[in-house]
Amino acid sequence: MLGTGVLGGCLSDSRDRTIAVGPGHRTVFEPEAVTVPSGATITWVLKSDNHNVVPATVPAGSDWEGTPGRPSITYGSGYSYETTFTISGTYDYFCQPHVDAGMTGSVVVE
Repeated sequence: MLGTGVLGGCLSDSRDRTIAVGPGHRTVFEPEAVTVPSGATITWVLKSDNHNVVPATVPAGSDWEGTPGRPSITYGSGYSYETTFTISGTYDYFCQPHVDAGMTGSVVVE
């Protein structure tokens, strides 16, 4: 469940998060940026077809690889992917088919 506090496109508190991927057939992650404590789980839920979650940058020591498979593999509406972040830092990511359209996001782990 998403919290109610939104500031500048960034959602922050101590809970796990769900990020909508491609809601309304738009090329966005919603919310685009979240801040969570170490140990929080992020779940990406695809709301339309032909999307994925590909890491752009991750903190040193992180082995986060995004959605399973090569960056060219995409998934359909209803697919969900989750990961628990335990290493502090900023995780920037994008949707491979839609990166040129600006479909990017970030998770900051405190």
